[in-house]
Amino acid sequence: MKNYFNTLEFDKANNIKWINPELSLKLFNEYFKKYPYDYSSYSFYIDLLINLNYLNKARDLKNKVSKMVKMDTIYQNNIDKVMHLNYGMLYVEIRFLIIDGKYEEAMELAIKYENVLTNIDKGLNIKGILFYCRKKLGLLDPDKRDNNCYLFRQILDYRDDDFIRHVQKHLGMTDEENLCVFNSDFPFSKVFDEIKKLIPNDKRLRCGLFDNKYFFKFDNCGRNNYKITDYFEVIALLDSGELITMFPTNISGNIPFIDLNYLKENDVVMEKRISQIDKFYKRYQKK
Repeated sequence: MKNYFNTLEFDKANNIKWINPELSLKLFNEYFKKYPYDYSSYSFYIDLLINLNYLNKARDLKNKVSKMVKMDTIYQNNIDKVMHLNYGMLYVEIRFLIIDGKYEEAMELAIKYENVLTNIDKGLNIKGILFYCRKKLGLLDPDKRDNNCYLFRQILDYRDDDFIRHVQKHLGMTDEENLCVFNSDFPFSKVFDEIKKLIPNDKRLRCGLFDNKYFFKFDNCGRNNYKITDYFEVIALLDSGELITMFPTNISGNIPFIDLNYLKENDVVMEKRISQIDKFYKRYQKK
């Protein structure tokens, strides 16, 4: 009997999408060559393509799967499978609508299928989706910024100073125990100025419905879960320089990142130049 899916092979591809997304993509490619009729799994593959910014490929595949399903009358008679497929594609569709700026349509789907969506992803922030879309549509009053929680304040009216206060818990500036903390010598101000110049950029991962992830390398920048790390993560609102949070993280070298260690080199150069000037003046003054 012909197999239409393989749970172990699917899990192998899907479970590493945040560890090694390009390898995950390769494994998905191989998987669907072997199991092209596992329709309900395509939404995971399309979601990964969106994460990696392969938007045209994701759209083409979404349309291709839709045509395949319409032609497969046997599959259409299996109501449970069709519903499972539709739920996954619904999440993908909302992602596309928000990326394309079709906020009213995204809101309508999110409201209509709220229970379904939260069953797919327990951590899905439906209120955040609706708030973000309403802001984009100009339906919110920015004067009511301070009446909201941190995330909603930043969506409504982004401010650097609010971001900096939020990140202080990762800078060791509070007494609370924190598993993600930057080292005391981490030059936050200099790094912050630099990432503001660099974000947004093409190395982003579209990690959610209205946010992006960026990864930066800065050797020995801090610790994550008691482990010393050379990387930190920044989350920003979708395709913008509006930052939400920043913290040390442990990643593999297979995640796209930007190396900021040149900031350390600049420090060394400056120190050398200053020390040489100081020596010169000291010698001059002695004469």
